[in-house]
Amino acid sequence: MESRVIYIEEVDDMEEAAREIFEKCSDFELKANSLAVIFTEEETDYPELYELLSEKWNFPIIGCTTMAMLASGAGYRSDGMSIMVMTADDCKFAAGVTDELTKENYKDKVRELYQSLSGELGEEEKVIISYGVCVTAMDHVAGDDLLHATDAAGKAMPIFGGLASDRFSFEETRVFCGDKVVENGQVMALVAGNMQIKYMHVNSVDTMANPKAYTVTKSHENEVLCLDGKPMVDVLAEENFVVNKQEVMRDYLLTPFVVTIEKEGDAKVRVGRNLSFLDLEKKSGFFLGEMPEGSRLEIGIVNQEKVRESLKEVLEDMLLEIKGSGYHYSTILCTSCAARYLALTTQIEEESEKWFPMLPDGITLMGMYSYGEFCPASDTDEGKDYNMFHNFTFTMLAM
Repeated sequence: MESRVIYIEEVDDMEEAAREIFEKCSDFELKANSLAVIFTEEETDYPELYELLSEKWNFPIIGCTTMAMLASGAGYRSDGMSIMVMTADDCKFAAGVTDELTKENYKDKVRELYQSLSGELGEEEKVIISYGVCVTAMDHVAGDDLLHATDAAGKAMPIFGGLASDRFSFEETRVFCGDKVVENGQVMALVAGNMQIKYMHVNSVDTMANPKAYTVTKSHENEVLCLDGKPMVDVLAEENFVVNKQEVMRDYLLTPFVVTIEKEGDAKVRVGRNLSFLDLEKKSGFFLGEMPEGSRLEIGIVNQEKVRESLKEVLEDMLLEIKGSGYHYSTILCTSCAARYLALTTQIEEESEKWFPMLPDGITLMGMYSYGEFCPASDTDEGKDYNMFHNFTFTMLAM
């Protein structure tokens, strides 16, 4: 597989945007099979752009909105759009997007999409690249809902991607494929063929010196009703958190929680979690991911130095793995949490300026800042991988 990453500033004039994209891709040889991934700011008229791109590109195009992006040759960008074109003679791609999802239909819709793409692909995929929507109301589909539905349909094959983002309005998130744009859906691409993948993630949260931990004693999916037998809102009030309103996603973006989730046997996986809503009547809290009963919830801290070092850590580890593999990796996709974006504030550009020059020649990288990340994680004892939904995390997929 080979890839080309393109960044353009133009998002108002789609004819000019398409012209720039084609021009920057003119010397890139397309093989038998290709896939394009687009990350763009929410104002972009994507259907018009797709109509123009499809005049020359007869391969799948998927993507989502994002508050900011990372791109080889351009570094960090808070506007515009980035495009990665992957192409190969010995790899195959199948891509699609669901209809609008609800709590009632999402399992069926995700399964139907996966089965359709799997049949189109005609062989077992090596990885599923997927982007979904942010939780914007208590009755919407949570990040873990999408992940579990895809995981069940995809026979536990690795899933990488995340949730679309916007400029913290939580109302303009979109995913798209072909000429179809969906507000509350999921886009996915199945990738198969002669390829190897590596995935890594690093959590950007520090636990306290004497971490305060609670047991989730009553919950339903991503809603926590009780911690240590007490109503969750009462526990948050005791810890001096914001508890006087319903929509608290913005208030808790820099207030991390780390949950240890039990899997089969004695396996345990630690992931970050962001609190999004409070039900003040039930005194419960809704997280962006699942919170099973029996899980251990710790209150952490966001340390700016930890956030900076976490990218260095995962990038160095990934490059060591790539160099030692003997395989020619050409392509890296990454997903960075919006909370990391907020934590770094004016120093956000340093992420790309300081660490991206470490990338060897011949490897392209593109990424987006998300409201939640999809990436496999290992349990704390046996090292078995599970597809997981993360917050406060930087994730990478090399192909």
